[in-house]
Amino acid sequence: ETLWLHSALAAALRLPVQPAGGGRHAAIRALVTPEGPGVFSVPLLRPEFCRLLAEEIAHFEASGRRVTVPNSMNDHGVVLEELGMGSFATRLRRDVLSPLAAALYGRTAPRSNGTAAAWAEDVLEESWNLGAPDCCDEHHAFTVKYEPAAQSALDMHHDDSDVTLNVCIAAGSGLSGSSLVFCGFFGHADHRQHRLSLQPAVGRAVVHLGTHRHGVEPVMQGARQSLI
Repeated sequence: ETLWLHSALAAALRLPVQPAGGGRHAAIRALVTPEGPGVFSVPLLRPEFCRLLAEEIAHFEASGRRVTVPNSMNDHGVVLEELGMGSFATRLRRDVLSPLAAALYGRTAPRSNGTAAAWAEDVLEESWNLGAPDCCDEHHAFTVKYEPAAQSALDMHHDDSDVTLNVCIAAGSGLSGSSLVFCGFFGHADHRQHRLSLQPAVGRAVVHLGTHRHGVEPVMQGARQSLI
């Protein structure tokens, strides 16, 4: 995994799990940036691997082969199984996303404080209701591309997942717009209330609960690609 996974994260994942959140979980949390209650970012993929993956996607799309759209909301992307990367997607889910979810949403997970404390308790309750700390036994892995001439944005929505991993694999020079925007949780009173906006960075992953409503602001200039 060191060929594609960020070296610091790979080292953290090799550690054993210890009681009270030590060992692997503590090492993971030391790498993670809490962007907001329930939303975390972490360096995940090596930039060189991101470049190679973006090139492979471009070659696949230029081959003329029929491409299955990832889902009903994204029509400019590739399903990883069709790209011949099904085993990679399985390893990403089993060996990376599952340990991340256990470290970030388990009972020893970090909690926000101050004015965000009440919402942080909502995050913990939501994650336990979803079973997020014990995810994930299946996945749907795909890429999506945002650019002004094609799909430039993504409406606010929630995912059909326990936990979502969103990694930026390409961001063109002069990129303008395209922030990842979060509101509250689906079914909660604040589900339409803006919580935070994040600008993508190549190789960096954003991790969030599937019921956390989110979207992508319009790309005004340039393009970016993400692996979901």
